[in-house]
Amino acid sequence: MKWSILKEGGDFYLDINGNKACGLNGDLTISSAGAGHTKDEVWFKCKGEKVGKRLLRQNYNLDGDGAKFRGTTNNVEFLKVIESLGVPIHRRSTKKRNVHSEDFAECVTDHDPVPETVTVPDGHKIIQSKCAGVFCIAISQLVRSESFCIRPINTSWVSAIKKDLLKTPSQPVTTIPVVLDSELCLSIDDFQADDNNSYIILGGNHLVSAMKLIMADQTSSDYECLGKVNAQVYVGLNDVEALYLSSLHNAKTKTLQLSFQDKVRVARRAYMKNEDSWKEEAVVSLGYIEGKTHTKAGLSTILSVACYSTNNYLLVEQVFNHFSDGSFPQMLFRNLQSVADDKRTPYLSKAVGTNGVKVSRIIVADKRRENLKILACQSLNQQTWEDVEEHFFKSEEMLRYTGEISSPEGRGRYVTFVNKLSLNSDNCVIISIIVNGIERTFDNEILGKKIKEIKTLVEKEIMNEE
Repeated sequence: MKWSILKEGGDFYLDINGNKACGLNGDLTISSAGAGHTKDEVWFKCKGEKVGKRLLRQNYNLDGDGAKFRGTTNNVEFLKVIESLGVPIHRRSTKKRNVHSEDFAECVTDHDPVPETVTVPDGHKIIQSKCAGVFCIAISQLVRSESFCIRPINTSWVSAIKKDLLKTPSQPVTTIPVVLDSELCLSIDDFQADDNNSYIILGGNHLVSAMKLIMADQTSSDYECLGKVNAQVYVGLNDVEALYLSSLHNAKTKTLQLSFQDKVRVARRAYMKNEDSWKEEAVVSLGYIEGKTHTKAGLSTILSVACYSTNNYLLVEQVFNHFSDGSFPQMLFRNLQSVADDKRTPYLSKAVGTNGVKVSRIIVADKRRENLKILACQSLNQQTWEDVEEHFFKSEEMLRYTGEISSPEGRGRYVTFVNKLSLNSDNCVIISIIVNGIERTFDNEILGKKIKEIKTLVEKEIMNEE
């Protein structure tokens, strides 16, 4: 594959194999250039594109206008020529950066930022000791495992990558992390590079999925370059180490942001191991993935959802799978934290196909109603709400109170409100009813009843007396 820089008007474009390179938003218009991850790689930032384009300096087309690059022997000289054309150069910062350990992370430049707060695990040297090196591996040897995946595959993102690769086919310069299938060997000392090996992808699942789709559909030799990818091979990693390496890859590519759904699934995976320390493992794993220091308190909503009962968690996945607009709002699950597991089911069922906001409001209203019942029972010295309904005919009106009850003062005002309604109940007019010449008196218990019901009630009393 040959590439070059094309100038039209006042803009610069990337030309690959004689054609203008295209991105997700049309032609790749260069906004700046800089050094890549390796000594032979050049990086281009393009207008309207979230991800830059990386190309190998050695593949630059030296014919025609490219002759001016013939004398360059390194990236510094190469970039000086690009700058002389009028392309802005993005240079490395001289400030010390807070990055992952150099023991096993590639050089990270300013155009590939990592999170500001990064937690490097104490065992990073152990992880490095499990690295067998970088190999060019056929994509047919790469497999995806749910155990090592941070998020489900986003089909629309795969389609976009596939479309981009079809326009400008070239072997990706990105080196993806993989781990050797544990059934083949568990020790780095026993590892042997073999075309029959099976490797589990730790990062770059969307890219590999797109490449596999292309190789399955295309027979042209133009696409043979998409049959292999550079991979950093690890042997004998545990789940936490694998997630950490995945986070390194994600921090560099910055393609898809981790959603609430993704975080819950990572925590659920730790919970399903049935270990007493699953919460600690989930906190550590999410910290590695996001490059942050987490606490259990800070992840309380995520951890609470991760340990739902089997039936309720199936509903959670239905809620997630029906939601396609980024990260699911946490409001629903935050309000469900104080709801017993067996009481969550109807709320989760209602939330399927929604963003959960309306159901969240229903939960809040139901909680308030229950709190009002509890306060009313305490104020009226009744054991249950059913007792209140039996003895006070204005019980339903007690639940229509609109003032706040979160503070002691607010609860005091509600108690006063309830007591007034109860006094009104005690001051009701006594009603006399004569049936077949026999008179009976009643108070609150017959209010709201139909005449036929009252007649039946009186007749029963008379029969009991006889």
